[in-house]
Amino acid sequence: MKRVLIAVLVCFSGIAGAQNTDGNMWRSMSTLAKVSYVRGWEDGNCAGVAQTLPNLQQSDGKRIRVCLFPVGTSGLEIAARLDRFYYDSKNRSILTAIALTFIKKEMEGTPLTQTVIDHLRQGAKTP
Repeated sequence: MKRVLIAVLVCFSGIAGAQNTDGNMWRSMSTLAKVSYVRGWEDGNCAGVAQTLPNLQQSDGKRIRVCLFPVGTSGLEIAARLDRFYYDSKNRSILTAIALTFIKKEMEGTPLTQTVIDHLRQGAKTP
């Protein structure tokens, strides 16, 4: 059991430490690693929002869920959406954190425009 736990931790620490995860790296990951990456990104995003906007609330006093994907969305569904996004080879140089933001906006009904996507593609190519 200890060996399995250590192997899992080693695998995920490599993913978490990757600074420039893009579509090429994404496509090489296993499904489990992709789902873990998505949930880790979401947790980190929420932690950042909680630190910078701790009192962000609606008029009825409920906290605003600005950092989360829509309620009921599975990590597997989000990973599948990223797979479709990166299926287009022109998107593979776009960093995964940016692609996740794109997917989140799309799911919320406010997708990025083609002009923004083209700009992201161009920006990803410059060093």
